[in-house]
Amino acid sequence: MRARTAIQIATSGLLFLYLVPEIVFALKPGAGWSPLLQEAGWRRQIGVQILLLIAVPGVSAAMEFAERGHGTPIPYDPPQRLVTSGMYRYCANPMQMSCALVMFLWAGMLQNVWLILAAVTSAVYSAGIAQWDEGEDLAHRFGNAWRDYRAAVHNWRVRWRPYHNGPSARIYIASSCGPCSELRLWLEPRRPVGLHFIDAEELPSGSIRRLRYDPGDGSSTVEGVRAMGRVLEHLNFGWAVAGASLRLPGIWQGVQLLMDASGLGPRTLIPPVRG
Repeated sequence: MRARTAIQIATSGLLFLYLVPEIVFALKPGAGWSPLLQEAGWRRQIGVQILLLIAVPGVSAAMEFAERGHGTPIPYDPPQRLVTSGMYRYCANPMQMSCALVMFLWAGMLQNVWLILAAVTSAVYSAGIAQWDEGEDLAHRFGNAWRDYRAAVHNWRVRWRPYHNGPSARIYIASSCGPCSELRLWLEPRRPVGLHFIDAEELPSGSIRRLRYDPGDGSSTVEGVRAMGRVLEHLNFGWAVAGASLRLPGIWQGVQLLMDASGLGPRTLIPPVRG
């Protein structure tokens, strides 16, 4: 499932960022890639970094389909469960919104009006036919759960605080660990939505060595950096994007390695002594 999703993400990136421009350049000869290649290096780097940041919600949403919905964005292989976690806590169409914004920015960086029209066409299709078709299908498959979700979370409009419905997720943090306790003191005043804090020492000795996040819906638990990335999605949209970035493949492994090398690696906890 994750492999298929990764292939679809890579294919979509090549389609919208390379193939579509190449088709436009072939049909409407002009400056081609020159505006991007001749741009000052620092401006091009900033543009690419902004483009990657805009793409994060869409990529993370596709990953959410695989991890929590057991499906992919492709219509013939849809999620088997209603996905309302991750970026879907804030927007009902994060993939479509990210795709449209990336296309608009890419067209601007290439200074090509035909690519802007392609981005407009994509956004109109997503807001019209795709939205209607998906809405009908999801309402049929998930009924009231889908209607309740859509009453609170909208397309093309981002919530600041997350949507939550159902069992709360659980984060296991060690009270006997200094850095962990400081993390909890930072998190709790920010009033995370749908997240319950539990002392890691309550678990059997040796069963936990890192921060652990249990989504509470039967999905797999995650630990360490990925757990922290999940926790951030319960705060607000800004932190959710940061958490989604932190959980990207390759990113979380590198950050985890740096943290382990800095002395923030796995620890063996001692259960509290009960009288």
